[in-house]
Amino acid sequence: YHPVFEELGALYESWKRSAVNWMQTEKLSDSVVEKRLMKQFNIQWAWADSIATEARTCLSQLKTAKTNNITKLELQIQAKITAAQKLITKLEKTLKLATKKGFPHLQARNKFFHQLLGLKSKIQKIKCLKRKLKQLKNTERLHICFGSQKLFKAQHNLAENGYNIMSGSIGLV
Repeated sequence: YHPVFEELGALYESWKRSAVNWMQTEKLSDSVVEKRLMKQFNIQWAWADSIATEARTCLSQLKTAKTNNITKLELQIQAKITAAQKLITKLEKTLKLATKKGFPHLQARNKFFHQLLGLKSKIQKIKCLKRKLKQLKNTERLHICFGSQKLFKAQHNLAENGYNIMSGSIGLV
């Protein structure tokens, strides 16, 4: 193992990200991307060809992931709507009985109140998922992020999360 491989690996990934970016934003073909990589980064054809091929594969995977994510969100929304409708039906029946006879005891009234709060929460979650779905459908640009949004935000706000990033190696302060 030689340290140059680590540096070259970082450069390779950077070049690949550039290639994916060009393919997305400028709609360039593999051959045009190869030529641009060779010219801009002064690399040999074999490297440029490999990078362009990987970038095309990565872009294809991103498009598939977007489609899969849209499908998943649509299914989640539908399931949550069905669950909310069932809860509404149940609450309507409970309210109808309570209107006629009143709640039998305080616990029954509190249970009804908490179920109503749960319904409000379900509706908010559905609205949130619908916003996410709309945003995803309207987003032209595809982003590469491994892990969750929470992890992504944590990694890009290291200083705010108590990590010392000035010393070269990342560690808790």
